[in-house]
Amino acid sequence: MPPFFYKKQTLAVDPKIFFKHKERFLIILCAVFYLVTHQATPVNSDIAWLIHVGKSWLHNGKYIIDYYETNPPLAFLFYLPVYLLQGVFSLTQSSAFTIYYTIIGCISLSLTNHCLSCYKLSPLEKIGILLTLACWYFWLPCSQIGQRDPMSAILVIPHVLM
Repeated sequence: MPPFFYKKQTLAVDPKIFFKHKERFLIILCAVFYLVTHQATPVNSDIAWLIHVGKSWLHNGKYIIDYYETNPPLAFLFYLPVYLLQGVFSLTQSSAFTIYYTIIGCISLSLTNHCLSCYKLSPLEKIGILLTLACWYFWLPCSQIGQRDPMSAILVIPHVLM
């Protein structure tokens, strides 16, 4: 018989939690996979320009004198968190953008998951929808990742499901 102070070792995380929260686990898995596979991907030139315009705007740059932007007014504000992440955590531009895009995608997938709970869907249908959206968010638009149009679509999907 073991001593009274000996306790049987148990896992710190119950494996049943993954089956209870399949959707959350799927979102986290997709985000981690995206972070690992796209960490060294260079930022698109359009996005780099919008980040530069946001930086110029933050440093009291004057429109037309310091920068000229043909995108919709204030489109660079959408990419301002990338510059702030880059400065606060001393990250490269591509790393900061990858983290920012992952956060935006995870927030959208979480809101979509919440909105899908209002519909009477089977768990398999719900996971299928979330997996399709995750593939669309993170892997399909490799050359267009972070452009304004896919980013706005990512943010609109939860509102469409409401």
